[in-house]
Amino acid sequence: MVVAATYKDGNIFQHFGTTPQFKIYRVEEGTIAQEIVDTTDTGHEAMAKFLIDRGVNALICDDIGAGAYKLLDDNNIEIYAGYSDPADVCMVAYMHGNLVRATSAVCQGHEGEEECMGECGNCHCGGDCGDCHW
Repeated sequence: MVVAATYKDGNIFQHFGTTPQFKIYRVEEGTIAQEIVDTTDTGHEAMAKFLIDRGVNALICDDIGAGAYKLLDDNNIEIYAGYSDPADVCMVAYMHGNLVRATSAVCQGHEGEEECMGECGNCHCGGDCGDCHW
């Protein structure tokens, strides 16, 4: 089983499509190997392909839009969204069956918007930085 978490500075990173890193957990015969992998691109499709290419079975993240959710779900990757705790804490909760699997996109403040691009005012930066790429 391979579980990935959006990652930055030990915590679950807020936006799936712009996560700077993933923490990858490989669970085999009761042991967990961990590695932090830098992403080389941004965008929902690029991040989904990144996980698919690495054989990920489950994703732990905070916000994830409808397009990314569908792409991962279509590739049989379980999605656990809406989490912002330390990644290792979330992984322990996952291993104990205490995370709730998302049944749809979880995108705080962006419901119903096709392209935010930082202009909706609901981003972590208030929409001023132009750093949101929905």
